[in-house]
Parts: sequence; structure tokens; C-alpha cells
Amino acid sequence: DDPPSLLHGAGSKGMAVLHEGEVDMFAQRFFPTWTRLAHTAAAGTDEIHLTGAVNWEPGQEVAVLTTIADDSGATTQPQNEVRVIKAVDATRKVVTLNAPLAHRHYAGEEYR
Repeated sequence: DDPPSLLHGAGSKGMAVLHEGEVDMFAQRFFPTWTRLAHTAAAGTDEIHLTGAVNWEPGQEVAVLTTIADDSGATTQPQNEVRVIKAVDATRKVVTLNAPLAHRHYAGEEYR
């Protein structure tokens, strides 16, 4: 048997505040959530240059997505890479990664 629900139809996931309760939530909005490379990132580099400033912080994860034409795995291996941010420079446009990229990530004009 399912345990009785405090709120009819509320289900078993979520958060509810009852009986004059109060919840305070605090967070920082990180933006943008995605951006484009300003310059092609060569395989072996641990630094990416972005087209716009970000407020990302060291310790956060970033995904550098593939730029090859066929990423299906049929003819090549997927080239998406996840790294941890090691540093962000004062311009907020240069991000240093915790490890070098294994693949080249193209940043031509047609992508901007």
C-alpha cells in the first residue's frame, strides 16, 4: 500500500510547505548557460576562448561539443568533451580547463 499523501495528488516527489510554513531559497544564476568558441580550440589545449563573457566559476563542469560533421559513431568516435573549469580570466571570456582537450573544436565564422 502507498503511504497516505499530505496533499491529494501531490505524488511522492517534490517539496511542499504546509501550515503557514516558510521556505527561503538562495542561488546564483550562471549565465549564459551556453556560448560559442571565439577561436578554434586545438587538440591538446587546456584553454578555450569564448565569444561572450560568462560568470562561470572554477569547479563547475563545462561540455565542449563536437564540431565534426559526422558524430554518429558510424565513421568516427563522438568528440564531445567534459572538463572542469580551473580558472576564468578577468575578461570572463577565457576559460582554463582542468585537462587538455583530446580533439580539435572548430570555431569558424559560420558558427558565430
